[in-house]
Amino acid sequence: MKALTVLGASTAVLLTIAGTFFGGKWLIKEVATQDDISTCSADKFQIESRSARTESRRIILTAVVRNNNAVACGVQVSVAATDKAGKQIAIEQIWAAGVSNISAGGTHSFPVYLSPEVSKQAEGGDYDIRPVYARIWKQQ
Repeated sequence: MKALTVLGASTAVLLTIAGTFFGGKWLIKEVATQDDISTCSADKFQIESRSARTESRRIILTAVVRNNNAVACGVQVSVAATDKAGKQIAIEQIWAAGVSNISAGGTHSFPVYLSPEVSKQAEGGDYDIRPVYARIWKQQ
């Protein structure tokens, strides 16, 4: 059995017909139409709160993100840490809810664990968390 990821509903229909015609050996795993993609935007996610605590030699950041999109979707955030002088010392991008969608209008709390090395440099500094990319995760 072959699995495909397909973008575009018309392409999915053609592949389904072709798969049926050629013995039904195709499995369409995911279909994301352009309309779905355009309804989910990183600009419509908002960081509602953030906090930091130190545990052992690590700084653990916790943030809450709200999905203000009309549909459930996931968000990738950029986390930047700075030292006391304001110099950026680390930046990382993570998916706030992993490969799950956040419901429309819903919130999701997530932790960010800074390494001991970055935590030491970031002591007395600041951090910033921003939504940078959004997508709809298709459930299987």
